Order: sequence, then structure tokens, then C-alpha cells
Amino acid sequence: MPRPSTGRGAPIVSHPSPRSRFLLRSFAVTIGGVCAIAVAAAVWTWATTVTHVVVYRLETPEAAPSPDALNRTVEIVSNRLKALRTDLELGRCAVRALPPDRLEFSVRCRQSPDYALAWLAMQGRAEFRLRHPDAQVVDGPERLPDGYEVKVYTERRHILTRLNELKAVPHHYAVLREPVMAVDGFRHVGFDTVGAQRAVLLTFEFHQEDERRFAAVTALHAGRQMAMLIDGEMFFPPAPIREAIAGGRVQIQGFFLKRPMRRLARLLECGSLPGRLVRVEPSPSQQKGNE
Repeated sequence: MPRPSTGRGAPIVSHPSPRSRFLLRSFAVTIGGVCAIAVAAAVWTWATTVTHVVVYRLETPEAAPSPDALNRTVEIVSNRLKALRTDLELGRCAVRALPPDRLEFSVRCRQSPDYALAWLAMQGRAEFRLRHPDAQVVDGPERLPDGYEVKVYTERRHILTRLNELKAVPHHYAVLREPVMAVDGFRHVGFDTVGAQRAVLLTFEFHQEDERRFAAVTALHAGRQMAMLIDGEMFFPPAPIREAIAGGRVQIQGFFLKRPMRRLARLLECGSLPGRLVRVEPSPSQQKGNE
């Protein structure tokens, strides 16, 4: 007769069922496939990413930019690269001075660098200009008074009949050619979204000296409409001046495209360049030598 077990026999070994083995094998195959796809994507990204080297010339009001202006430009552009590199989908980037008046951009990206360079090379100078009180003066050039020019603000609206499609609607405004105030940089530029519909809210905080100037300008022109232009471009439409704006802060709210406005806020946060950056194209002899 078999003896009763004492509890000290060999340990019981359980073998996985066929279903468990199938699930484990499927899980391993799935993980391996995901890893292979990730590696292939990384290799493809590395293989298709190209380093572009572009040279710009710094133009300042002076005959030639000073070494301090050139170094200041390099510092500001370097800060812009840190702030915008991820948003502009750039890889390794660098900028260096080429005295006496040039800068070399080294930008690594998969696509053409022109769009990213257009942001990085912006001067970032803000101007406040008054709008003409008669909105109809933009109907014909013969009606445009001296000292005014037409600026276009492009509004992008969603088309209700087509999902997620934007329609560009241009609006023309007659504004003074000369600004009532210019700002070379802000103390702080904030970006946020507010309300249930997530409207864009930009907050511009002035430096102390510009704060006093802006309060005086808005007090003098209360009742008029004023537009803020960045490098001569109208990113948002004019707004009425109801009273003197004190406190060193102005806010602009509207249904703007979020990504460009966020980029603009980060760019202006880094400061304004001391001059314009003009792209230097290679000469025909240089192009032949590179071929």
C-alpha cells in the first residue's frame, strides 16, 4: 500500500498551459516588432536629417555693426534656438559670429530650414501705430492720406462645412507709416489660453522706461485705434484705446492660431536684435566650386 505523504516530497512543478505559452509568445513578438519599428524610425530620421549652414549679414543703423552688437545678436539667437528648437522640429543647432558683420547658422533638420530660419532671424522689434479714423480710406489708393500705408491682417477661420479646414480672410487697415512708439524688447511676454473656447491671451510687460512712454502715448490718443506691428507685420488687428494704459502691461486676446502665437511669445521673450539679419546667398563662383 502507498504510504501517506508527509509534506516533504519533491516540489510540484507547474507547466504553462498551451494558451499561456501562446500569449507569452505573442507578447514577445509584439514587443520585438515595436522595438524594431522604433529602431527603424530612428535610423530613418538620422539618415534623412541634413545639416544646413546659412550665413546672414547684420545690418544696423550705423555704418558697420560694432563687436558688441554682433555678440549681442549671437546671444539672442542662441536663446531663441533653446526656446524654439523643439517647437520648430530642429536637431542640433548652433550660431557663431563671423566678424565684422556676419553670422553663421548651423541647423540640422529633416525638411527645408527656411521656415525655421525665418523665425530665428526675425528682428523682433515692436511698433505701435495709429489707425486712420476713417475705415473707408483703404478702398482706393487715391483716398489714402499722406503719411499712411495699408497693412494686412490675415484672419484664419474654420469652415463649418469642412471639418478642420481653415480659410484665410485678409483685412486691410490704413495705419501711420511712422510709429507713435517703438519697443526694442519687453520685460516679459506671456502666452496663455482662456475661456471655454480656449482663446489665445498674450501679455506684454514693458520695461520701466517704456511703461511711462506707453502710458503717455495711450493717454494722448485715447479714443483712437492702435495696432502693434512686429517687424512691420500685423500679427493681430488694431484695438481701441479706451483710456490711458498704466501699469506697464498690455494684453491682446483673440482666436489666433495657437502655435504661431506661442512661438512669437517665446521669440519676443528673448529680446530684439540690434539690427536686421539679411541672408547672404553664395555667389555663382562659390556654387560652381561646391558642385
